[in-house]
Amino acid sequence: MEATEMFLVRHPRMHARIDRLTEGLADEQIRGHVHPDANPLAWLLWHMTRSEDAAVNLLVTEGRQVLDAAWARRLNVGRRDIGEGMTMAEVDQLCAAIDLSALAAYRAAVAKRTASVVGAVTPAALDRALSPQDLRRAVVDEGMLAGPFVSQLVEEWAGMTRGYCLVYLPLTHNYEHVGQADLLRGLLGRPGPV
Repeated sequence: MEATEMFLVRHPRMHARIDRLTEGLADEQIRGHVHPDANPLAWLLWHMTRSEDAAVNLLVTEGRQVLDAAWARRLNVGRRDIGEGMTMAEVDQLCAAIDLSALAAYRAAVAKRTASVVGAVTPAALDRALSPQDLRRAVVDEGMLAGPFVSQLVEEWAGMTRGYCLVYLPLTHNYEHVGQADLLRGLLGRPGPV
């Protein structure tokens, strides 16, 4: 089984799991903190979706992100970055403003785009390392990252392969955040997995 085939088996399962994270919760529970230092579920859902959108469409395929001006208006979020290094005040502002129904629709649109573009990626393309130009396009031109950690993350990502980006951000990274979300659900009295 090639990497893209494995990815396309795991990817819909990941999205099905993420889609169930808010089941049985009120909007206030999705938007609010269960602990002052923990990001709310709304932020986790937005961050996971933005990470997949940016990783697949900017780093793996060199395409266009799903997030455009129309989606930004629909989501009621002015940020284009994936949220690394946000302050808690910025997290709270995003969670208060974001349209949760639009966020679910955006997640679905990102999942659909990912499934459609990943099937066309060749093994040779996945073996290609990210160049400084690739990173500049994604990070600076497209605004994938913002804040104090930009140069550190760009340095860490330099030379990584597109295959690594495909497996890490949309799958491994998101599984890590699903674990955080399960913990938050447990603290809200609605333990996962659901």
